[in-house]
Amino acid sequence: HVHVVASREEIDLHKPDVRLYEWAVRKAVCDPKRSVMIGDRLDNDVGPAQQVSMRTILVEWRHWTAKNWRPEDPKAQAFLKSCDSVPLFKSANSAVRPDRTVGSLPEVPSAVESFNRDR
Repeated sequence: HVHVVASREEIDLHKPDVRLYEWAVRKAVCDPKRSVMIGDRLDNDVGPAQQVSMRTILVEWRHWTAKNWRPEDPKAQAFLKSCDSVPLFKSANSAVRPDRTVGSLPEVPSAVESFNRDR
């Protein structure tokens, strides 16, 4: 299902720069309305993708441990521990609404497929 993976090292563009999403759609040679951005931030992922007419799926992690990030650095570990009391992955930008929202990565394929049923 994945046709393009954008790496900032490869193209020197960074989220939330809309040009990154425009590049991905061009590279995939597809209509942005038939493209899907899957991300865990409204401001960095969903908002810019919607600006170029991509469909969006927001992954709202039920808990930070679901991201499977297991840093060894003590400061990074302390940061993650602090995530228990702070809504880290929620964005203050309430104007941005994803097309679909899932709570885990295994839910993504059916969310993507649901776009086909909408047509």
